[in-house]
Amino acid sequence: MGNDADRYRRFLDGDDNGLIEIIDEYHEGMSLYLNSIVNNMCLAEDIMQKTFVKLAIKKPAFRGKCSFKTWLFTIARNCAIDHLRKEYRISDLSLDEHLQISDITDTEKEFFKEEQKAELYNAMKRLNPDYYQVL
Repeated sequence: MGNDADRYRRFLDGDDNGLIEIIDEYHEGMSLYLNSIVNNMCLAEDIMQKTFVKLAIKKPAFRGKCSFKTWLFTIARNCAIDHLRKEYRISDLSLDEHLQISDITDTEKEFFKEEQKAELYNAMKRLNPDYYQVL
């Protein structure tokens, strides 16, 4: 359990300052994350606010199976998807045609791939120049 999980537990126990501290910590990053999903900063901020309202009213359980930030951003992502589903249900277009979500795991895979390329390049530079040229 991290500090944020402790803040959330304090909030669940009746200390509203715990939620305020969580909002202060995550509101900017969550807005940017949601903007990457909905491609509209004003809408992203609205969904971010709805996410924190949902957290305050429904008080979902944090079980600690992942980091608090991952859990919180998953709730935000689900709120964004729900909003887009409602929006596209009205327009009679399928959600898949309009929704392009860059999954966190895809971002992580891309990061690790770039890291591996950099490590390989650095290792190759340490080789004999003849071997390096062949590779």
